[in-house]
Amino acid sequence: MNETRDILTLAVEIGDAMLQNGGEIYRVEDTVMKIMAAYQLEDYDVYVLSNGIFASANEGKEDACSMIRHVPLGSVNLLKISKLNQLARDICDKKCTISGFVWMLSYITRRIHSGFVSYVPVSDPVVLPFCSEQIFWMELLHLALAFYYNF
Repeated sequence: MNETRDILTLAVEIGDAMLQNGGEIYRVEDTVMKIMAAYQLEDYDVYVLSNGIFASANEGKEDACSMIRHVPLGSVNLLKISKLNQLARDICDKKCTISGFVWMLSYITRRIHSGFVSYVPVSDPVVLPFCSEQIFWMELLHLALAFYYNF
């Protein structure tokens, strides 16, 4: 699969999730641009509205890619936004593979609601081979704290 498309898709999906959960337009645009810059995509443009994202990368090259995404309005979920921001920072630091990040994004957008028990289970055998040891121990500590404070 085309790496440019994979990176652009991941960046736009994170932006979509942030916007849908009440993220600021400027922060969504900045996050998508930072992810694309971290993976050395060239000639990229991102334009974010309150209900949509327009993004393109590597214009004028063979692997050029563009995306337009309609984002329906949702309720504000600051916990999801926080988790998405941390995921974006991990992406920029390349702490995991693209497929691992896609899995984590899917987990955050589908499973985390509100409350303290909210973690990406990096200890899951499906995700563990993709992620660094540092993320594993951080999430294990988060799980232990969530268990302690809820019981």
